[in-house]
Amino acid sequence: MIPYLLRRGHLTSEELVENGVKVFDVSRRNGNFRVERQSGQGFLLKQARELNAFRTVAREAQMYGAFQTLPAPHPLRRYTVPLVEYDAEDGVLVLSGVPGGHSLAAHHAEGGFPLRPAKWMGRALAALHRLAPASLPNGLTEVLQRRPPHALFLHRPDHAFYFGASHGALKVVQFMQSFPAFGALIDALRAEWRPDCLIHSDVKGDNILLLVRTGGISAWLVDWEMAALGDPAWDVGSMFADYLGVWLSSVPITGEHPPAHYLSLAGVTLTKLRPAICAFWASYRRARGLTGQAAAIFLVSATRYSAVRLIQRVHERTREAIDLGSDTICQLQLSWNVLREPELACRHLLGLDLIPQGEA
Repeated sequence: MIPYLLRRGHLTSEELVENGVKVFDVSRRNGNFRVERQSGQGFLLKQARELNAFRTVAREAQMYGAFQTLPAPHPLRRYTVPLVEYDAEDGVLVLSGVPGGHSLAAHHAEGGFPLRPAKWMGRALAALHRLAPASLPNGLTEVLQRRPPHALFLHRPDHAFYFGASHGALKVVQFMQSFPAFGALIDALRAEWRPDCLIHSDVKGDNILLLVRTGGISAWLVDWEMAALGDPAWDVGSMFADYLGVWLSSVPITGEHPPAHYLSLAGVTLTKLRPAICAFWASYRRARGLTGQAAAIFLVSATRYSAVRLIQRVHERTREAIDLGSDTICQLQLSWNVLREPELACRHLLGLDLIPQGEA
């Protein structure tokens, strides 16, 4: 990283000698490196590790570039980190770093569920979903996917899936296909997919960066590789699923009893999560101008999508698994219940009224 940044002119040898630079490997699917400088703004570098990921990293660079062309007052300018450059030859994306920043997922892992980031996230997604695709730079909308997310097809995998699927992943498919109505509910939801606006597609705590300061909390939405033209309820449902995932992950399921037996033993209760969930939804709803029946219909759709996002979490965690654990079965059962009774899930899981008092 250091020689690369020197070659690209982002660091100087004098700075290295006099002040020093720290590099942290924060890689996940791609190579990610956080660079901290003593003398100025740091960097976040991302490089595709696989050939097919070069395309998505390039698209992410296009997204950051597009946001920077928006008028200065536009909220998306402050909800996304600035683009430094994209090196197309080596497939390296360079963004401005956020020294001292931590993901929302890290706050959740420490037992913190702050309301301000939840409200911020509602406003950020509303600003994104209000953005007219026609306002994006020429050519960008043509490269954005319009097809529904792959999670809406997991219950009916294609032939390619079986070549590399683990035994655990096959068990997930088998579980869903053992309930014909399970797949039918997902098919019905997929049929309602409307690619009406720009969506992030991968909203979760890992992709929300927070910086706690004396004057408050700043936040940014990162990782735009999966940005697409899609259904805005998918992003909102993804945020619901992220909160529900925190709750489910804290349930100490051992397999000695039915999963429902352990829900009352959760380390993070729904009661603790609901204020943040409510703050997020109220902020989004107000910023989008959703009221009455329109808000209720949207909320039910987002809740149904949250069930599919939970299934996607299971799929991602069983890619190398030999079998299904009790916690995995619990998540699949919860997804099934949410798809069957989304209105009840709104009230009893998320703690949200379909139509808030005063709007009936």
